[in-house]
Amino acid sequence: MPCVSVVIAAYNCGGWIADTIDDVLSQSYPDLELIVVDDGSSDNTGQMVTRVADGRIRYIKQANSGSPAKPRNTGLREARGRYITFLDHDDRWRANRLELVMRQFETNPAVDIVCHDENVVKNGSVVSINRYGRKSQSNIYLSMLLYGNMLSPSATTIKTDLVKKAGGFDESREFFTVEDFDLWLKLARMECSFVFLQEVLGDYVFNGSNMISNYERHHENRLNLIRRHLEAAPDVLAGHEDRILAGWNYSYARDLHRDGRLVESRDRYFQAVRGGYWSFKAFLGLVASALKVKV
Repeated sequence: MPCVSVVIAAYNCGGWIADTIDDVLSQSYPDLELIVVDDGSSDNTGQMVTRVADGRIRYIKQANSGSPAKPRNTGLREARGRYITFLDHDDRWRANRLELVMRQFETNPAVDIVCHDENVVKNGSVVSINRYGRKSQSNIYLSMLLYGNMLSPSATTIKTDLVKKAGGFDESREFFTVEDFDLWLKLARMECSFVFLQEVLGDYVFNGSNMISNYERHHENRLNLIRRHLEAAPDVLAGHEDRILAGWNYSYARDLHRDGRLVESRDRYFQAVRGGYWSFKAFLGLVASALKVKV
């Protein structure tokens, strides 16, 4: 049986899926299986996958669901590895990514989840680095609700049995774009052990087709997520409700500001500050949007 199951949720990615697959099969840590779940592609994605001659790869095609949650869950059900990791069809890995991640598990068997940093790539160029977990505190469940998502599917590897115990990814439409965040929160509430590897081992490739690029829907669904967890864990989150919602307002305000929607962003910044999100960036954003200064 393979040690690691790699799941790629694929959709209309025939133009680049071969490169993503090659990143997995060329890993310096070879004890893996690759499960490509095609979420109803209408292009040549299936042809590009099935032409790869490697016994470690399996291809599954299903009806389109409109979200990566369902194909990821299909891959989870098919996974035979003790560990599982999810790679988005347009993201990339360094050749030693799995080797360095698995070293964390092998060195400390108590570790349940490992997440590494990623480059953010737009139009073929690195524009920033996503440094995950820097704001995490002793209570990572509360930290994520206060400060936002601290992990990325393509950068995260988890013990498979824990993902199954948590119920996998929520497939409901009101959780589109935040299904991964919800899973991390469920795992954190289960008191799983997180390790953040402060090394760039992959690329998060951003393009206009990314579901999260629709930021309005993303923030609406993030609010759905927040409300669910406030209801599910009142004992843990008591006294933090206003601060959690303030953090949501601040995140929404920044996207509105970047989009040039200055009046709406000003109102969101104000709600954030009033709710207790007292950061320099929040105050600066409030002043800038009030003065109609774009970012």
